[in-house]
Amino acid sequence: MDLLLEKRKLEIEKRLLEIIKHKLRYKLNKKETMKKIISLYQEYMQLDVYYHDSIPKYISNEISNYNCYYYALDIKIPQLFLDCIKVIFNNDMFSNSVGFISKGYDFKYEELTKDSLLTDFFNDLDFLNITKFESSIEEKCENNGYKIAIYIDENQTDYHFLRQNIDGEWSGKWGYFSLPNLEKPNPIIISPGRECFELVKTYEIVKPTIKKLSK
Repeated sequence: MDLLLEKRKLEIEKRLLEIIKHKLRYKLNKKETMKKIISLYQEYMQLDVYYHDSIPKYISNEISNYNCYYYALDIKIPQLFLDCIKVIFNNDMFSNSVGFISKGYDFKYEELTKDSLLTDFFNDLDFLNITKFESSIEEKCENNGYKIAIYIDENQTDYHFLRQNIDGEWSGKWGYFSLPNLEKPNPIIISPGRECFELVKTYEIVKPTIKKLSK
C-alpha cells in the first residue's frame, strides 16, 4: 500500500470526523456543512480509484449499497461518509448518479439524454483521472484497462452500466441493494422490470496508478 495515499485518506477521515463533531455540538448551517462533507467525499473518491485492481473481479455474492454506475467503475462509497449523512441529515445514502462525482454539491437532476449521460460520464472520468478509449463489445482491450458498456432506456429516464471483468465475463447490478449478476452486453438488454435498454457506447477505461500519484 502506498504510504502517501494512506496518509491522505486518513487525513480526510479525520477532517470528516471534525465536521461531524462541530455540527452536532454547535448546530452549524446545514448547507455549509453538506458542502464541506461532499467536498471531502469528492477528494476521497479521487483517491479511492487508486485502491482497487486495475481490472475488476466478479464476485457473485458481493453485498453493496451502490448502483450499477459505481459498480462499473468499481468504486465504493466509504461507510464513514454514509454514517455521517445518516447521523447529521437522517439520510441513508449519497447520490450514485452519473455526474455527482465531478459536480459535487452543485449536482442537479436534469433531463436525461444520450448526450447528457455521456457528458456527465466523461466529466466524472476526468475528475477521477481515469482515461477512456472508445471501443466496442467485441474489441480487445489495448491499453491494459477494462471495458464499460453504457445503456439508456427507451424512454430516456434511466441508464444502466455493465463492466467486463478480468475473466472476460460481463456483469452489472440492477439497483442499489441487488447482488451483481453476469449479463451479456447485447445491443438491447431487458431489466428485471422488463424495460428495454439500448447500448449507447462502449469504452475501455484505464485507472491511474499509485506510482503516478506518488511523484
